[in-house]
Amino acid sequence: DVYDGEWKNNKREGQGKKNYADGEYYEGEWKDNKREGKGKLEFGDGTVYEGEWKEGRNNKREGKGKMIKCPSGDVYDGEWKNNKREGQGKKNYADGEYYEGEWKDNKREGKGKLEFGDGTVYEGEWKEGRNNKREGKGKMIKCPSGDVYDGEW
Repeated sequence: DVYDGEWKNNKREGQGKKNYADGEYYEGEWKDNKREGKGKLEFGDGTVYEGEWKEGRNNKREGKGKMIKCPSGDVYDGEWKNNKREGQGKKNYADGEYYEGEWKDNKREGKGKLEFGDGTVYEGEWKEGRNNKREGKGKMIKCPSGDVYDGEW
């Protein structure tokens, strides 16, 4: 590994860049030898995360951030906790689907809206315990038929 940046008390502190032996590259803020604050991490497979980091979470994504996943091309922009999508966020899927709403433990949970590639839209409640499925009150408008279902799932 190679680090180029600021030091304090023999630890990475402040702005710096680090090239990892496994092909990852990080540029951003450091505190007490760990990623803390804002920074950008490029993974070996080309995936990029740019956003907030927390030292107290062992260098994990925590706060607001954006990830572009490779090779799929999926893009998530929103809140993170303990390296997982958690809170409000938007995700554009490479297959044309788009979800905006609440996340918990990397899964859709709570209120959200999903637009399918064919134009069908579901807006309502999601439950993680049901494998990311619609559950609770919601409304779906099917395309191209225009059929509408508004009720319990």
